[in-house]
Amino acid sequence: MLASFVASVFVTQDTFGVYNNARLASRLNTMANSVGMLLSFAISFVVAWLRLNPMWLTLSIVAVTLVPYVIKRYNFYRETQDIAPLQEKRSA
Repeated sequence: MLASFVASVFVTQDTFGVYNNARLASRLNTMANSVGMLLSFAISFVVAWLRLNPMWLTLSIVAVTLVPYVIKRYNFYRETQDIAPLQEKRSA
């Protein structure tokens, strides 16, 4: 239940997906979501293959939303930077 809560926090905070769709850059959303799903499946597979405690599946639940959020957030802040105007351009 806690893992689902943490995952839902990342889903609700992910406004970067809307931003990318508005810019017609939904390819980034698709790629980020695919990476998150693949990592989640890999974690689930490893947990099952190694017969680990099922509690480790919480990592899979969180990873499916955390990874796309981090990728989209990183890309957004890499592309958009707040740069203050030059001192001589500022009005007094």
